[in-house]
This record gives sequence, structure tokens and C-alpha cells, in this order.
Amino acid sequence: MPFPYFSVLLSGDSCAERGGKRMASPRSFAVGALSRPVSLRISAGAVFASAQLRLSQLQTLFGIANHELTDQSWPLGALIGRAEEEALFDSLHPGYGA
Repeated sequence: MPFPYFSVLLSGDSCAERGGKRMASPRSFAVGALSRPVSLRISAGAVFASAQLRLSQLQTLFGIANHELTDQSWPLGALIGRAEEEALFDSLHPGYGA
């Protein structure tokens, strides 16, 4: 997975595993460009939205250079602000429309 992405867990449970290390996932997060595979485990019945980004989009969307997020996962609220994360979560939540 050479590109960064951001994901939103709308309901259910998820976690990410990289090299045998389990990382609990907050409900919204951004992940930088990855140098090795990451396995996402999403529970049955979970509602999960994810978007892959171009490398240049990290700087545009979050004001962070690609190398600052490489192989890292950040809570989305820490990057875009809590109010913006809430608005994104609400707009994507089932029943609210896109």
C-alpha cells in the first residue's frame, strides 16, 4: 500500500496489525504512506469507509509532509480538528447521507 489513506469507522470494531503488532483504531484516522503491509481487521456488521489519497494530498488536506506520517496512524481529529472530524463522521454515518 504505497499511498496514504484516511478511514472512518462508523459502527462496529476494527484494529490494524503491522508486523505482528496490533494497533487499536480510533473511529477516524489517517495513515501515512506505508513501507510494509498493514492488515485491517473489521468486525462483521461494521460500517467502514476508507479513501486512498495521492501522496501530495497529505500536505494539501492536513498540512503535513508525507514523511511526517510515513508508517504512522494518527487520529483524524488531531489532524483536522475535533469539530471537523465530528462533521465528517455525521455526514458519513448511515442514515445521514453522504
